[in-house]
Amino acid sequence: MRCLNKKGVILAETIASVILITFVFVTTITIIINARYQALATNKEIVAVEVATRIRDNIVNDSNYNSVSNWLGSEDISFTQDMCSTENPPFSCDTMVFEIDGVEYSNTITIVIYSQTTDDLRFGVINFSVTINYYANRNIEIIGIIYEE
Repeated sequence: MRCLNKKGVILAETIASVILITFVFVTTITIIINARYQALATNKEIVAVEVATRIRDNIVNDSNYNSVSNWLGSEDISFTQDMCSTENPPFSCDTMVFEIDGVEYSNTITIVIYSQTTDDLRFGVINFSVTINYYANRNIEIIGIIYEE
């Protein structure tokens, strides 16, 4: 085998190695950044689940079946903190006010109380959900049930 350049590395080899090192570096940085964003989103999800669970429990504990059933009517009712006072639900609008670690969650909470189906009426239950948008386009939904006593 005959060596064409006895003085060292040729320009093409240098460019190829720079491109390869750049590719590895960019890939590594991208993986690290994505892992960081995923970790942040996971932490926010944990807090959002806690907030939604507290809201669900407050609604279940502060409401009774008859008052919610009379208020509900025949259509689903969906509302946010801003709409709460106009919808006049049979539970306190303060239920939707949460601030944890300096993050205000009341703007990201949506409560939907579902109209009663035939089975719901037969078993004496009212279904509702609490949805929180906790990170970019990520939502969690916690389902709750109000029972007839």
